[in-house]
Amino acid sequence: FETDMDFYAHVVEQRKSALAAAEAEVAAAKEAIARNRQMKQTELDQAKAELKFREDDLPNWKTAFELVGKSRQAKSVSELEYFQTKSNYERAEYALKEARGRVSKAEDALALTGPADLEALHRGLKNVDLAKVDLEESRRAVERGSIVSPIDGFIYN
Repeated sequence: FETDMDFYAHVVEQRKSALAAAEAEVAAAKEAIARNRQMKQTELDQAKAELKFREDDLPNWKTAFELVGKSRQAKSVSELEYFQTKSNYERAEYALKEARGRVSKAEDALALTGPADLEALHRGLKNVDLAKVDLEESRRAVERGSIVSPIDGFIYN
């Protein structure tokens, strides 16, 4: 007695395809983890570079404001120049605070990069395990698809 082996062979091929897809999902999740971490690290590096610039720039604006303030008292600069310099100094202070905030935000984003990506990786690994089990079950079904009798002949009732 034999069963139709084409059906089982087709099922085995489907299971192999499912396993390949699950393995591709795992590979994509691993790449996403690395890529996202690198992007977040780049954002952090850029934020730190901007922060350093702002920290170095603020004393220059402060010095300019102080000089213009002294010149204002001596009546050697206009009120407009004084207020423009004051405004530039205050903008530099604000830009420094903003840069500190961007560094903090980038550090937080880098620390939180993992959970969602790791969830996708774990889901993919589970899918690989399930696909392997399904493939093995299909292969066993193919092995059980043939029944061989030790007797040759026909059975009549």
